[in-house]
Amino acid sequence: MSSQKYHLRSIIIFIIMLLPVQVSSQEAEQWATPSKDPLLQSVENSDRVFRRLQIDRIVSYFHQRKIGQAVVEKDFVRYKFDLDTGGLIDKKVRWRAGLPDRVEPVVTRADAESLAGGPIERSRLYIISPESSVFKIRPTPLNPCWVVWCNLDGRLTIVVIDAITGEKRGYGTAPPYAGLATCGYDLATSGCEPVEAWCIKAENAESWFEDMGYDTERIGTASDADYQRHIQSDATVMFYEHNHGNSYVFENQCGSLVEASEIASWINDYANVPFSFLASCDGMCDTGQGSFSHELRKGFTQGTVTVGYCHMTSGQCPVDCWDFAEDWQDTLFDALESGAPAGGAFDMANLAYPGCGANNCMRIAGDRDLRVVPVLTRSLCGDIGNGTTQPVYLEPGYRDHYIRCDIFSVSSSIAIVLGVTVRFLNDSQIVNVDNNQEKIIIAHGTVDEIKLVSENGTRGIKLNTEMKIYNGGALKIYE
Repeated sequence: MSSQKYHLRSIIIFIIMLLPVQVSSQEAEQWATPSKDPLLQSVENSDRVFRRLQIDRIVSYFHQRKIGQAVVEKDFVRYKFDLDTGGLIDKKVRWRAGLPDRVEPVVTRADAESLAGGPIERSRLYIISPESSVFKIRPTPLNPCWVVWCNLDGRLTIVVIDAITGEKRGYGTAPPYAGLATCGYDLATSGCEPVEAWCIKAENAESWFEDMGYDTERIGTASDADYQRHIQSDATVMFYEHNHGNSYVFENQCGSLVEASEIASWINDYANVPFSFLASCDGMCDTGQGSFSHELRKGFTQGTVTVGYCHMTSGQCPVDCWDFAEDWQDTLFDALESGAPAGGAFDMANLAYPGCGANNCMRIAGDRDLRVVPVLTRSLCGDIGNGTTQPVYLEPGYRDHYIRCDIFSVSSSIAIVLGVTVRFLNDSQIVNVDNNQEKIIIAHGTVDEIKLVSENGTRGIKLNTEMKIYNGGALKIYE
């Protein structure tokens, strides 16, 4: 799966994050060594230390390669086992050849931090990978480097210092974070142009969305109008944003912000967005009322889900997760395309990269059972029968039914189940195409009511067929 596919078609990608991770599965994390763990011992006879993460009956072991104290970026060993059978499910090894056995920095940590400048948040010794999506320094430094996270002019900045020569080699791409604000740019590194590393992730999302069957539009620094156009859409199912921001606001263009309250006003007359990925640093830290997660879901927990980052610039997340954020995302989308439910795909990604899962850096809110393959729709329009001869049921569920243009079913009846709300917009109507008065039926149900709501039509609600109500139900029409 290439992250460089370019399809300039018709949906926008956005990314959104979630609430304190609500996992229905049991989750346990600890450290393990082959000498003390029988499963690990069956595949390893080394003295390596592995991070152990268990979700339900799957356990993952992850070893981050180090040479001395230097983290070897992108190099790791990972095993996954089925606890019920004891069988090895997956093994992955990334291990670069040609690296030294020992690393002895000449420049001390304190000296590197003083060279970086600004209040220091943390620092760590790295051997940078040529495939790095965080450190776009060319040529790739051969010497080990001190990577220093510091606060320069109110912005989190990653400074790279050569640990042998003391030369400042450049900057890493910081995760987006609360405080700076616009779609795809970072004033510290890219001015008002999109950040390359973030755009690579957006291109990756676009590519996966296309493969799942959703024509997707990718925009760098999207305008307010771009976001509004896709929020107020009957077609945009997959939403991905990668910006500086938090759970309530993110930067979309230089000097311009998108707020969760704007999403709430834009989406008012539209169905909620089924899938959203919020990749702002704290996008998923809050998923309650007033947050992006809540407004994109319209408060529902069924049929809609948000996934994304939390604390990607604080604690262990930038250390243990940010390097693998693109790989984590890739694993999530791969599982979704294979038909896995959102919660299962989320767990698979955490098991693949447990530094993200164990530190609660990736979060999910909403319907863990939602599947985005086969293709989902947001609103009803046109022939909703799809050739079936069985009744098409409009049932109560995770969202009201939005009818934004005339709907009909050529080969079957449309059954509106008691307890449902159907919202008509744009003067749309349910059409009886054959003048068959049995085509539109109010189906059997318990004592309840059906609400037909005219949202913005000028001529009320039109049902050009007979409607039948069974078992004591009530029909209420609102304008």
